[in-house]
Amino acid sequence: MGARAWGDSLSLPGLIVDHTAVVDGVVRMSGRMAASQATCPDCGTASASCHSRYDRTLSDLPVSWAKVDPGLSVRRLRCVHESWSRDTMLRVLRRGDPMAEPPPPARVIGIDDFAWRRGHSYGSIVVDLERHQVIDLLPDRQRETVIAWLRENPQVEIICRELAVASSSLAG
Repeated sequence: MGARAWGDSLSLPGLIVDHTAVVDGVVRMSGRMAASQATCPDCGTASASCHSRYDRTLSDLPVSWAKVDPGLSVRRLRCVHESWSRDTMLRVLRRGDPMAEPPPPARVIGIDDFAWRRGHSYGSIVVDLERHQVIDLLPDRQRETVIAWLRENPQVEIICRELAVASSSLAG
């Protein structure tokens, strides 16, 4: 059984097989997606603007008693509209606007954790749930920090701890 037999017989929709080889009884394959564009999950617009590439190693069951080691090259595409990722939103919020007016006193807030630097440092985000605006970014997610913030903002009457739950319930 040679590599040529595998390459000629393999046909998967949406996948272009670039290379196949049988090495020590293991079928090694490399391929890429056939689609030249993808749809943004946030705004639904098609984009072909390539942001970066990365390789994926997949696991598969043996085919005809031979171990299969498929590799896939994947492109990460950039949205052509202004739908922002969470990381972009946090970058913009961290920069801040020195000319912005202070937010009005919030009565109903949501507090949730976020990563300043994933795996290393975390903070807390405070959102005015009535106006759907970020009020503050706290430097950590410690209980004492939140209590101190609440003491400085006695107008707060209602606190929601899970922003994902609060956002979905307010939207419906």
